[in-house]
Amino acid sequence: MRIGIRISSMLILLAICFVTMNYSVGKGESTKQGRSNRLAKLYFIPQHELIVGTDRPFPNGALRFWSINDGKLKEVIHLGEDDRADSLALSNDGNLMVAGLLSNKIGCYSLKEEKWLWKIKWIEKGIVGDVMRFTADDLRVVVVGFKNIVIYDARTGAIIRRQEDFAGFSSGFPEYRTRINGISPSARYAAFWQGNLEHDEGWWSSKNIWVVVRDIEEGKTTAKQGKIQSKYKNCSAVFTPDEKNLVLGSMNGYVRVWSITEQKVIREWQAFWNDKPTPFERDPAPNCIFSVIFSFDGRYLATMGFEAKAGFVIRIWDYRTNRLLHEIVHVCDSLAMLAGYPMGFSADGRYFALEQQGKLCLYDTQTWQEKWCVTTSTEGKD
Repeated sequence: MRIGIRISSMLILLAICFVTMNYSVGKGESTKQGRSNRLAKLYFIPQHELIVGTDRPFPNGALRFWSINDGKLKEVIHLGEDDRADSLALSNDGNLMVAGLLSNKIGCYSLKEEKWLWKIKWIEKGIVGDVMRFTADDLRVVVVGFKNIVIYDARTGAIIRRQEDFAGFSSGFPEYRTRINGISPSARYAAFWQGNLEHDEGWWSSKNIWVVVRDIEEGKTTAKQGKIQSKYKNCSAVFTPDEKNLVLGSMNGYVRVWSITEQKVIREWQAFWNDKPTPFERDPAPNCIFSVIFSFDGRYLATMGFEAKAGFVIRIWDYRTNRLLHEIVHVCDSLAMLAGYPMGFSADGRYFALEQQGKLCLYDTQTWQEKWCVTTSTEGKD
C-alpha cells in the first residue's frame, strides 16, 4: 500500500510540473497566452556577438544561434532525429562548444571550423543534464556525471583522467536518489547535493542529506556538510566566481552563502515569499529557488523561483548588498523537473538573456530595459 501511495504521489507531481498555467510576461503586463518555452539551456558565446540555445522539444533537436545586436536567428545546427543537447559548455575563447546529447554521446563542435571535431559515446547511461566546463586554458573539458568525473582532451576527445564514484565524491548518494551537481568556473571543483525537498522524504527510503565539494584536480573531497541540507533543504547551488563559497537556493525562498572553507552559512536573505504558504501538492514548490547563476564578475546574482501569486519569477540581485535590482514575473507556464532555467549573463555583464513564454529576450543590465524579444519557435512564428 505504501509503495502504491508513493507511485501515485510521483504521478501527481509530474502532472503538476508539466501543466500549463497560462501566466503572462513582465511586471504584470498581459501577453499572448499559450506559448511554451523551447530552450533547455542558453549561453552567450565569449568573444562573439551571439547567444546559443539548446532545443528542448522532440522529435528533432538543434543548436540555435541568435545575434545579440538584433535578435535575428543566424544559424541552426541540427542534431538529427530523436536527439537533442541538454548539456553545454563553451570555451573561454568562444571557439569550441561541447554538448551532451540525448543519444548518449558527447561531442565537440568548432565554431571557427564549422564542424564537429569529435563525437564519442558517454560512459554512463545518459549525459543529459550533466554539467561540463572547459578548463581555464581551454585544453581540457571536465564533465561531471552521476557516477563519474571525466576529463577530456578538448581537441581530440581522448580521456585524460576519470574519477569513478564508489560512494566517494557524492557521499554515497544511491543511484535512484535525486542527485544534482555543479561545477566551479575554473572546472577545478564540483559540488553535489540532493534535492531533498519535503516530498522526497515520503518517496525514498534513504535520507542522505550531504552537500559535498570535490577537488577534481586533487581527486578528494574538500568540504562536506550535512546540517545545511537537513536544516535548509537546498534546491539549487552555484559557486561564487572566486570559488570560495557556494550560493544555495533553498525550498523556503532564502538565498544562503555557504563558506566552503569555514563550512558554515555566512550570509542569507529572502528572495521569494508567499503571503499564505500552500502545501506542495497545490503548487510546483512554494518559495523553492530552482536555479541560481552569477554574472562573470560576481556583481549580479539571478534567482529563478516560484511563488503562488507571481508564478515562476526571475529576480536579479546586487550580490554585494543583497539589493533587488529587477524582477521578471510569469516567465514560464511550467518547469521541467531539475532542469534549471535558460538564462545567462554576457561575459562583460552588459546583457542578461532569458526565455520567457516562448520568446528569447535580451535586457540591458544598466537600465534593465528590454532591448529585443524574439520567438524561439522553429518557424519563427508565435
